[in-house]
Amino acid sequence: MDLLRCSSSRFPAAHPQHPFHTPLRRHFIAVRSSLSLPFTEQKAKYYRELEAAVDVVERACRLCVDVKSSLFSDEDRILEKNDQTPVTIADFGVQALVSMDEGGRGTIISKISFLTFLQLISLHDMHFSCYMKIAELFLLLDHFLILIEMNRLFPSIPLVAEEDSSFLRSTNLAGSVVDVVVNKATFRDEVTEGSVLKAIDRGGKDACTFGPNPATYWVLDPIDGTRGFVRGVEALYVVALALVVEGQIVLGVMGCPNWDEDYFVNCVTGVQETGNNFSRSGMIMVSHVGCGTWKQRLSDMLTIELPQSWTRCSVDGCQVLKEARFCTPESQKWESFPLSSSFNAKTNSEEIGKGDILLVPACCGSLCKYMMVASGRASVFLLRATTRKVMKKISGYAPAWDHAVGIICVHEAGGKVTDWEGSSIDFAADQVARRTIFPSGGFLVTNHSLHNEILGLISSNSSIN
Repeated sequence: MDLLRCSSSRFPAAHPQHPFHTPLRRHFIAVRSSLSLPFTEQKAKYYRELEAAVDVVERACRLCVDVKSSLFSDEDRILEKNDQTPVTIADFGVQALVSMDEGGRGTIISKISFLTFLQLISLHDMHFSCYMKIAELFLLLDHFLILIEMNRLFPSIPLVAEEDSSFLRSTNLAGSVVDVVVNKATFRDEVTEGSVLKAIDRGGKDACTFGPNPATYWVLDPIDGTRGFVRGVEALYVVALALVVEGQIVLGVMGCPNWDEDYFVNCVTGVQETGNNFSRSGMIMVSHVGCGTWKQRLSDMLTIELPQSWTRCSVDGCQVLKEARFCTPESQKWESFPLSSSFNAKTNSEEIGKGDILLVPACCGSLCKYMMVASGRASVFLLRATTRKVMKKISGYAPAWDHAVGIICVHEAGGKVTDWEGSSIDFAADQVARRTIFPSGGFLVTNHSLHNEILGLISSNSSIN
């Protein structure tokens, strides 16, 4: 299946002077013809789809870095959705960035003056921190027309994504945002309140109905680990995009702007390595079915002058459970996991004793833990699924976008992902919207060697349901 409909060589690429500390820039809508993947087009059936996905994720990471460095660092600048999870305007902006459903031209929106934000703030009686969120949306709209590119390249492929526009609609913020953006757009008729909201809603919960047959669709998490996005440089967040074709995850891309290889190599594991090419430069991880999982410094991708250098990812070779490095969610205590009856968890490798395992801290979100396992920085990622009662039975569930891209990256790196009963994760179980997956008990992500042993411990120490 050739999903790519159009060439993009007529659009130029951006040339930032430095990837992470530049002023706000003009960004061009493009799938860069100069971008090379670590394997040939002949080996990868969805090569051009992956090219486009890598480009979009790279640009979204650049967008997030610009917003974060330019506008905020305080944790009080978080908005909460109705489910009490944090959301920033960056979440909406990245989703719009991937999904814009209006026109097809290489529209450029120039940078917006911060003074314009202050003028807008003076017109409304709202808390300044809330308007910092609006300011973020303005800046993200400098990039959101990449959505046009994805829709133009793949007009027939639906998008399943985390956010919808209900928050923006309920707070009446979209109109004021678009009023200012329209004045800065090259093609003003393409930037309307309706087009922005429609772009965000293209991946929302009411956007598409699939049915029981195998389906083809994109899965997007605009920012996995929003708490990490609003924290300091030590916290992780991931921009993630995967493609499901006829029910199978065929490719995935994860971008982690704050990835610091030195932190994981030295501070956490105590292992010293030389020749480190990734330190403090962020990381982008790509995977294609049958072609493996690969990583590259994000800063190399943002700097045209530097040669691109991909490194193949492999899970670690640990075969002894007590020597394994574990990841768990920040919100779930080790004592809540079945393995806690067999092992105590320590976060300092120098304190590991008999009956202890090493717990590697990695904040925030689920996908950075998948990256840890796929890159060999952790051996195991354990996650207990959220539960709810269905027909008098307790059932586990999780959002599809928190796991789709991570699963293919771990699988192609030699690892294994199942639920706590050892079953594969079924992305078609939600036959209507493909938004929810239903793991029994939770997720077990491993280097493959330890998988069956851990499943046995889970089975013997807990009642999954």
